[in-house]
Amino acid sequence: MDESAVSTPSSSNASLSNKRRKSIVWSHFTIQQVELNGAKINKAICNYCKKHYSCSSGGGTGHLNRHWKKCLPRHHGIMNPNDPNIHYSPTPLTIEGSVIRPIPVQLPTPAKSTPGPSRLVSDAGPVDPGFMYDQGRMREGLAVYVSAAEQPFTFGQDRRFEYFMRNYCQPGFSKVPKRVVKNDALEIFKMQKQGLISEFANHNGVISFTSDMWTSSNYKLGYLSLTAHYISSDTWFLNKKIIGFRMLEYPHSDQHMYQSILNILNEYGIVDKCFSITFDNYSANSSATDFFKHNFHPPYEGLLFHIRCLCHTINLIVQDGIKLIDEDSEKNYIEKIRDSLIFIISSPSRLQEFDDLCKMNDLKPRRFKMDTPTRWNSTYLMLKSCQGYELLIKEFNSKYNHVFLVDRDFECAFTFMQLLEVFYDAIKILADVYYPTSSIALNQLYNISNTFVECRRYSTYATIFAKMEQRFKTYCEHIPPIFLLSSVMDPRKKLLGTEALIEGISEKLNIHLHNTSDSIKSMLSTLYNSYEQSHGNPSHGSAMAASPHTIRKNDASWNLIASKGKQKSTSSSALAHTDLYKYLDTEFTDFITDQEDEANFDLLSWWRKYCGNFPILSIMARDLLTPPVSTVASGVAFSASGSVLDEKKTKLSAEMLDAQVCLKDWDDAKFRDQNFMDEESSDSDAVGAPPGY
Repeated sequence: MDESAVSTPSSSNASLSNKRRKSIVWSHFTIQQVELNGAKINKAICNYCKKHYSCSSGGGTGHLNRHWKKCLPRHHGIMNPNDPNIHYSPTPLTIEGSVIRPIPVQLPTPAKSTPGPSRLVSDAGPVDPGFMYDQGRMREGLAVYVSAAEQPFTFGQDRRFEYFMRNYCQPGFSKVPKRVVKNDALEIFKMQKQGLISEFANHNGVISFTSDMWTSSNYKLGYLSLTAHYISSDTWFLNKKIIGFRMLEYPHSDQHMYQSILNILNEYGIVDKCFSITFDNYSANSSATDFFKHNFHPPYEGLLFHIRCLCHTINLIVQDGIKLIDEDSEKNYIEKIRDSLIFIISSPSRLQEFDDLCKMNDLKPRRFKMDTPTRWNSTYLMLKSCQGYELLIKEFNSKYNHVFLVDRDFECAFTFMQLLEVFYDAIKILADVYYPTSSIALNQLYNISNTFVECRRYSTYATIFAKMEQRFKTYCEHIPPIFLLSSVMDPRKKLLGTEALIEGISEKLNIHLHNTSDSIKSMLSTLYNSYEQSHGNPSHGSAMAASPHTIRKNDASWNLIASKGKQKSTSSSALAHTDLYKYLDTEFTDFITDQEDEANFDLLSWWRKYCGNFPILSIMARDLLTPPVSTVASGVAFSASGSVLDEKKTKLSAEMLDAQVCLKDWDDAKFRDQNFMDEESSDSDAVGAPPGY
């Protein structure tokens, strides 16, 4: 029954005696007329479960008393309904237009001795004086918390948690069984999913997707994750939502991948909004894109549709280099350093002795990072943690005659670390989910190219660096067009800055790029014309007064762009008086303040500020800046699923697993806390965080 239909006793129970209306029963029941066999009779409706009971004159209230005393604990956590410390208000409360009964709150029994005030200071702010505990809302919050914090479903019935809640938070708390938490989580997922479907239906822009695959460690089942990325047209915020975590039928073929993704897109009603999809560099992924292009008819003949994960490409290049070093025993200086660190930390007494040695030399004791064979970034972090402690590591190992280290060992290892650092920083930047990475991918490719040039003068790893560079060249020869067009949408680079970067990459790697300056101009003009035809030709914004400013950049790519001077560039006469012409012909670096430059330029905020000046181009820019260049956002789902689908939870249904992964991501989205956190870099004492962008 609709709660809005439930009212306080009025004319319908006017015939009841005053004695009955004063009974505590009527704090739990509402009298309402219902039609039965053509006649209207009074019925007592439970305020908690909405069941109907007889309330005829002279019938008594014993059956009503028995019911509410059983029903109340189930719905509001009151352990003893007869407790005199429980207060029931006879007056209904109105919340957001719905008339409901207030929730009874069990008051704590006064202690024999009053404890002193807590020494802990709360930063939660003042408590709402009108707050009333609601077991139903508590269950909702508990289900979301269990999913988002990756806790077991038994969390709500843990006796320690129950003790904590009843003694420190809410005396009326009642533990929530595992079955109830699971059902609540599933219902909340369905409601939030409907809300997201409505949000997508009202979204008037495009949506880009990332997808990744994972195999469970227990039953070797394949799973596919699909993540939606979209920029809100009003706030210009870049949003990320996991919309599917599904078991993939065997074999994991391109057709099965396509069908699984298509099913998810149809569920959310966003097939017609699909702009691009980012995959790892596996053959099945590449083949699946042919199905999408054939059925989706993406813009620009699908040239911008398929994006190969740039972070995955970087990983493959670095792993090749590390593998070659491991195979060369004479040049494996990293192995000697690794053995020396293991020797120090493998014994508590030696670790204590090394700490004392650090203090004697006015250095803070260091907990060195150890690497793992499958994670090259851990090797970088291990070497990074050794910086400043080389002499002590050599001295300590020499004392025990364990590993004989010389200066050259560290010099050669740190040389390789310098190459790893540019890859490491690139991945940290390109994995961001709240910044448009498609516009800065070209910068990172230039930085890596520049580093390979610097590494050519190191003879120790000449052969290894050459093989890594060759694989990088193969990728750069066919830079995805989306990287080039998105780069032009950055007012600090525009057309001239983008041309400078691709020419710099071509020169440093000594290769011929498939996409030249002329092809960029052609794609840009063709794409803009299609947007102008689709979105009309409204009046254009006026020009803006300039405020001279010199941009200072801290990496090779921005130094190159700054060396080219002003980014003002006149396009073809055919585009005169269009948004694109005015954008390319305006020197926007004059509008960037010192504060914006030092605080990391926010590209999306810039477009939000000036979108009125470029009504057509801003729509095109929003679409081009939406696609991510990495599948890390989808890969995070598998980190969560590893906790969700452990050995104790292998019986989870496919629907529940999907709900758990999505609920966690959607809850993280509320706090804008969805960026990938590298566990190896969580200890700031071991290695400084990579610079922001």
